[in-house]
Amino acid sequence: MDEGPENVSAYITSSLLDSAFYIICSYIRKERCMDKEWGMGRQEREYLCSDDFINAVDARRWIDENRETDDIGLIVHIFDNVYDMTPGKHRRSLLYILNMLYFGL
Repeated sequence: MDEGPENVSAYITSSLLDSAFYIICSYIRKERCMDKEWGMGRQEREYLCSDDFINAVDARRWIDENRETDDIGLIVHIFDNVYDMTPGKHRRSLLYILNMLYFGL
């Protein structure tokens, strides 16, 4: 493996993005465990809240029938709305990583 500056920089960037992914996944698990009524965090509810959901007769049934099979869309939503995360270690860690990526630290 070539240890040139470009390869090292690409490896660091890749590692930071992997870390951001795992932090968001941990955040989703934590939020789901904390919400005993719905089993999902505030951002997940906002992500799923569409006009069909608002107009649904039975909210729980709509969620059960329309819940995605994976969390990729939710992960992207949280990544795009990091400032809406519940304040705490996940939000703070993700903001640190995003700053490192943005400023190339």
